[in-house]
Amino acid sequence: MSNHIERVYLLVEKLEPVGGVAEQVTLLATELKRRDVDVWVFARRLLGRDNQYALRLRGAGVHLFTCPARLYALDPRPTWAARSVLIRVLSWFTYPLLAPISLLDAVRRRRTLSASWAGAVGRVRGRLAAHILRDGLEDAFAALLNRHAAEAPPDVVDVSGVDCLQGVAWAHRRGYPVVFRQTSLPNVEEPLTTRQIADLHRATCLMAVSRAVASRMRPLLRDDRPIWVVPNAVPDPGHEGDRSNGFHGHGRDGALVVCLSRLSSEKGVQYIPEVARRVLHVAPRTQFVVAGDGPLRRHLEERCIALGLGDAVRFLGDLPHDRALDLLRRADIMFLPSRREGMPVAAIEAMALARAMVVTSVGGTPELVQDGVSALLIPPDHVGTMVQAILRLIADAALRQRLGHHARLAYERGPYRPHAMAELTLAVYRQSLEAVAATATSSVAAIAVSDATQPAEGRRT
Repeated sequence: MSNHIERVYLLVEKLEPVGGVAEQVTLLATELKRRDVDVWVFARRLLGRDNQYALRLRGAGVHLFTCPARLYALDPRPTWAARSVLIRVLSWFTYPLLAPISLLDAVRRRRTLSASWAGAVGRVRGRLAAHILRDGLEDAFAALLNRHAAEAPPDVVDVSGVDCLQGVAWAHRRGYPVVFRQTSLPNVEEPLTTRQIADLHRATCLMAVSRAVASRMRPLLRDDRPIWVVPNAVPDPGHEGDRSNGFHGHGRDGALVVCLSRLSSEKGVQYIPEVARRVLHVAPRTQFVVAGDGPLRRHLEERCIALGLGDAVRFLGDLPHDRALDLLRRADIMFLPSRREGMPVAAIEAMALARAMVVTSVGGTPELVQDGVSALLIPPDHVGTMVQAILRLIADAALRQRLGHHARLAYERGPYRPHAMAELTLAVYRQSLEAVAATATSSVAAIAVSDATQPAEGRRT
């Protein structure tokens, strides 16, 4: 098998209007296209009208395919809890029939009645789940892949994120080299299912966006295969240093503290109102601006109103990527209070723009910056430390400038540009091709040895 890569399939669960995975897939696809690789992106769902990533991909000449929107209702995950309740309720109607069956089973197999009863109920619920929890969207996605693979088969399949692990199983069934890319820190509160772990082992090669993510993946594996670390990347946006007065100006004549984040619990944004209240008590002209959306947005807005913070804390919702960068370019301080991170793209963008950062020391973040040199690293879930770090930067313009300068140097010296990500990814693709070729050679050799040891009359001709 040749190591030349002509066509790559990039599989992703969804392209959201704003999202880190969607941004990275778009950057990788565009960069591979510049290297004359025929890139096909498949997303189970395409969300939002005039999706910025879809426009960028198509503008770069990348093929983009997605399941029709009318089929999104076939995905059982949004209604998983309700469907699980339905399974339990329906199983209750079978209890009168299961009682004598369980009694006979207990006598025949000489085990306790409770064990036989649990087994009978489990089998009934399993059969109900096979129908009620069936992922119809997964079937539609597989059909979409099969249709295009029949016309233009890929050399390598690249699957991003655990939500799209079924893509690994599809590629494995078709015999394609498949690379799985873990894009976030595995959540111990939501462990992978048995099926997901089985799909993980079907991948030819594994990638992680940071060493921290790779170390959390390791316990899930039954072998010692390598996990290739390919960090997230951002295009070089250029940068500018602090202005002479120390602040970039935003109407309040004080420091501008920016947070770019999804508004969910694992991002630590629930601490923003209290952090802002304490900071404003000492530095009342400070402005906090939060860009992003998520399930906690309404709660955060109501909490800020209850604390009387007024317009000192603004929530802008999701912003197009270029507008988010413009906001970050005007920031004096980038604040990321995350409780869990794989490799935060917002932090890399702040590095590229030479912004001073207050970030939590979680996941892959310490691999990006060094405490006191290129950022202030703080422990998660500690409001007092967050407040102290922000106030320290507000009071010290020289420190802000020094941290921003060294953050920019770390960006320039690290593999955080799209071309570096593409080169590292192509190296892993070639490894996957070599692994498949080696497996095929071993299989042929095993068949040859088997034939050689058979009696003459039993050999194949």
